[in-house]
Amino acid sequence: MTDIEQRLRAAMHAAMDPEEAAAEQVLRGVYRRHRRHSMLVAGLAVLISAAVAIPAAIATRSFSGTPAPATRQTPAPATPQTPAPATLQAPPQPLPTTMSGLPMATRPNFRFLISADTGQAAWYTTATKQTKPIAGLLAPGRYQRVTGGWATALLLGGWTCPPHCWSTLYFVADGATRASQIGVGRSLVASDRAGAVWLLSYAHTITSPHNASASVQLFSTTGHALGPHYRLPAGYVLVRGVGRYLLLTHYPPRVETISGPVAAALWDPRSRRVVDTFPSMIDAGPGEIAWSPQCRGCDVQLLNVATGKSMATPIPGGQPMGLSGSFSDDGTLLVVRLPSQQLAVYNISSKALTVIPGTALSDDDWQNFGWMNGSHTLVVTAGCGGNCTTGPDGPDQLAYWQPGDVQLRVATVTDLAEIQAVQSWES
Repeated sequence: MTDIEQRLRAAMHAAMDPEEAAAEQVLRGVYRRHRRHSMLVAGLAVLISAAVAIPAAIATRSFSGTPAPATRQTPAPATPQTPAPATLQAPPQPLPTTMSGLPMATRPNFRFLISADTGQAAWYTTATKQTKPIAGLLAPGRYQRVTGGWATALLLGGWTCPPHCWSTLYFVADGATRASQIGVGRSLVASDRAGAVWLLSYAHTITSPHNASASVQLFSTTGHALGPHYRLPAGYVLVRGVGRYLLLTHYPPRVETISGPVAAALWDPRSRRVVDTFPSMIDAGPGEIAWSPQCRGCDVQLLNVATGKSMATPIPGGQPMGLSGSFSDDGTLLVVRLPSQQLAVYNISSKALTVIPGTALSDDDWQNFGWMNGSHTLVVTAGCGGNCTTGPDGPDQLAYWQPGDVQLRVATVTDLAEIQAVQSWES
């Protein structure tokens, strides 16, 4: 066992109350309240599983020699630009059951990646209400957002590993009607650039992935190897590539619903050293990591891994349950759900936080949000949850927001086929 593996394992066992969950489930918002069609539940699961038990006790390490250190630098307190602090306060209770905003003047031309009635992946276009299947996939899979498209592993017989540690892995470019086969392994994971994904795999001799060392290799989205194999510390999996580093989290004994924030470690595959640790990570982009210190009154921090500089944002952090959020593909926009349940978008370039009114919903309703196929259009879908009196088939709501907007554009969805497409959208 290497020195880094010993430190990571010792720190993992030192965690007081580790919680287990799927890493990508966390990154894509485990606090979203979904109401999904029963046929689509399996398709919404993540490609990799990971625990949240990498504690802050892991010693923060910096590089020696080359490459240059990415040690986090203490930021100066940021001055919130918009909105005023009072805007971030929780709205009066009870929260509404529907989103509010401006009505959509025309039907938007959104293209949703969904699971069709057959379980096969398909594109649903809101402008035409038509569904177009994606060719080249032999069986239903699970879909994960990567830069420029979607990755899927074709799973036959479940996700238990072993024996199902090896699947055929595919990439579906945004809007493409045919999938590209990348290789065979456990999963495909986002890299720091378009046109490339990390392929994570295990040796065929493993008896349990909990203590096994996974292997990762960078591939093009057309299936060509772009770099060497790297072996991860035992028991860890890859969340995504961030700059020239890899963001890791621990593999769990079982997949459970997360009830707390996710912890992660930034790891240099060349020196096999931990660069930094994040006890409460929100999401990671191609070159940034958003995380929240576990202290009352602390704001969310944003680390630029290329410079090693961390800056405070106007986003309130320090939440016991953590925050859910998502970066745009290019890493310039971060959407988060605030403690008030409102959605807000942080612009990394302007350092402005825009709180979107009309997005807070009661706990009895589900809400899903994400960037439309990696663009700067934020799409929000919502509907009635467990106490719904209108039945499982809606009506639902479809809304969108773009930079510069002060309100959502909202439409009510009543068509059964479109309701199912909205509910099965892979955000």
